[in-house]
Amino acid sequence: MVFSIKSPDYKSCFYDPFNKKIVEINSKGFETLYFENGQYIQPANQWLNYLVNVKKVKDVSVAVRGIKRYWRFLENNNLSWDNFPRQKSIKPTYLYRNLNLLKAAKSNEIKFSTASLYMNQVIQFYAWAIHNQILTINEDNAPFESEIVKVPYWARGNYSNKSYAVKSTDLKIKSSKLSEEQSLNPLSKDELNYYFSALSSSNESFKIHQLLQIQCGLRIEEACTFTAELVVKPSFSDKRFEVEIGPHKGVHTKFGSIRKVEIPSSLMMRMYKYLVSERRHQLLEKIF
Repeated sequence: MVFSIKSPDYKSCFYDPFNKKIVEINSKGFETLYFENGQYIQPANQWLNYLVNVKKVKDVSVAVRGIKRYWRFLENNNLSWDNFPRQKSIKPTYLYRNLNLLKAAKSNEIKFSTASLYMNQVIQFYAWAIHNQILTINEDNAPFESEIVKVPYWARGNYSNKSYAVKSTDLKIKSSKLSEEQSLNPLSKDELNYYFSALSSSNESFKIHQLLQIQCGLRIEEACTFTAELVVKPSFSDKRFEVEIGPHKGVHTKFGSIRKVEIPSSLMMRMYKYLVSERRHQLLEKIF
């Protein structure tokens, strides 16, 4: 079973031929992958190191989960990451897509959007490996086939007959079509009026909870766990606040990720007033 261990920060050196001296580089640690027998997974770790220390990606949690899942699939099925038969259906990338990700998505083990993210991580890994000559391929043994997809050009709320071309692959996973009840659709004017009418009769804490989602884009659980320590009293000149949320701040973000959200000064003031209100202190006394 493939597992990961967070490696510590480390230093590396290289010789600078122009200045004729040894240069020392400080690098960040990252989630390092190993096989169950302790074997270091060289190509996957090179990719993760590139993301963290070269590309400077702030959050590589999706990349770690995607690559770890792929290598577990390879290990469980005795497949090699760099061996691609001519027949497409038995190439490890297509087997992973069809037998692992799509199967898991159809059985509701994971969402189709998650399957798409994981597949994209594998595609990006192979594109990087090929570019850096870590993997040598030809037309017959490529991990996937590239294709050009035309995307309609959207402007001012209407689709035009114009489109632009983007490079894609035949491994791409499309999200299944959602039902009308499941799909995300904007509320109609009547629905918005009904919503705000119902919200006006709610208590202040629930209004703040809803406004954090509507105005700041927080998920339900993030809004529920938004802590008092993140609330400050705005000054007259403040227009908005950039607030970092994540487990280190007590906020339950998806996958424990850390991100920044913008909060309007008016909402921050509303939260501050509620924070110091007599009503909230009365509720706290009942709890404690």
